[in-house]
Amino acid sequence: YTGKRVKVGIVDTGILASEITKIKKSIVCGHNFSLDGSPRNDFTSSTHHGYAVASLVLSVAPKAKLVIAKVLNDEGMGNPRRTARGIRYCIDKKCDIINCSIAGPPDKELENAINEAYAKGIIVVAATGNDGKDTINYPEGYMSCLSVGSISRDYHRSEFSNYNAFMTLLAPGENISFETENGNITDSGTSYSTPLVSGTLALLKEKLKCELGRKPKYDEIHAMLVKNCVIANNIKMIEQGCGYLDFEAKG
Repeated sequence: YTGKRVKVGIVDTGILASEITKIKKSIVCGHNFSLDGSPRNDFTSSTHHGYAVASLVLSVAPKAKLVIAKVLNDEGMGNPRRTARGIRYCIDKKCDIINCSIAGPPDKELENAINEAYAKGIIVVAATGNDGKDTINYPEGYMSCLSVGSISRDYHRSEFSNYNAFMTLLAPGENISFETENGNITDSGTSYSTPLVSGTLALLKEKLKCELGRKPKYDEIHAMLVKNCVIANNIKMIEQGCGYLDFEAKG
């Protein structure tokens, strides 16, 4: 499976301007909700974050289509209401999955947007954040949102990865590399764990649709995701949720 006919929203910094041609064929549309002063139809960025997130989704689900909602400026600054507007934009564009590699304070408008997505069967996936402690950020803290932390290559919770009793799962987030015209960039964070889960959900949605002969329900996709998780014996349960994502299974 490749994520064909699955639409993934990227609520982030926008796409690195120098690299946008690499993924242009995958982008359906985009909009700038940030406070960077650029035109609303300019969803490019001078920072790598959003481009890395989009690329990671496509590394797992290469035929998925992307909707870009730029809600953070090039310094990664924004606010929950900008994020909420980006999520609603993705809802309006009929995304199947919305990736939010963003962690911040709670906000009623943000919560309403998350709940609106859930009511429409759209899966919102968000990062736990990178403070390395037991805490809740948002939107990952909302119950109708999947919450993703980071696991190391030796199957420990990444030191930077936040955790809490409500988190959903872990995925790799350490030393993630991607190419740019200025050379390779390597970075770490739950921001990069999250799109690996979003990409996997795109595959699972395509798989279930083929098997069921209809659009799969939210709970059916969620159940298959949990089925693809493995409990790490050396990580406390509060630090891993359902476990870590097993990329070898994917079904």
